[in-house]
Amino acid sequence: MPVTPTLAQLALLRPDLAAPGLRALGLVAAPGWPHAGTADVVRPIAEHGPAVGSFLAVLAGVVIGECGWLGGPDEAGDVEIGYGVAPSRRRQGLGLAMLGELGAGAAQQPGGRRVCAEALVGNEASCRLLLRAGFARADGARLPYVRFHLPVD
Repeated sequence: MPVTPTLAQLALLRPDLAAPGLRALGLVAAPGWPHAGTADVVRPIAEHGPAVGSFLAVLAGVVIGECGWLGGPDEAGDVEIGYGVAPSRRRQGLGLAMLGELGAGAAQQPGGRRVCAEALVGNEASCRLLLRAGFARADGARLPYVRFHLPVD
C-alpha cells in the first residue's frame, strides 16, 4: 500500500499517532511498528510529499513494515532501496519477500542497472538477508553502513 505524506509524518514525528491513522485506513500495526528504522524509509515522503515506490508492507490488514525506493536511478544506474520489518514479524521470510518485490520493481525503472541497499555495521541479520536475496557486498559505503549491490538483469 503506498505511503501517504500524512501517514509518513505521523510515523516519523508522532509514532504514537500512527495507529489511529492506520485504523482510518482499516489497518492495524504489528507490535513494534513503527520501529527505529522506519524513519529512514518514510522521511523523504514526510519531507517532500508522495514518492513513487514507497510502501507499507501489509499482511492480512496488519502493517508489518515498510519498503521502497529511496532514490535513483542515478547517473550510474543505481536504484537505492530501503526496507524494514517490525520486530514482532522478523525471521518469517517477510524481509526476503519485500526485497524480492523491490528488486523486481527496480528492474523496471528506466535506466536502472543496479539495486543498492545499506545495512548498519553490526546489523548481521540485515546483512545476511541481503546476501540471501542475491546482493553482494560492495565498496563505497558511508560509515556506519555496509553497502550491497544487486545487478538488474
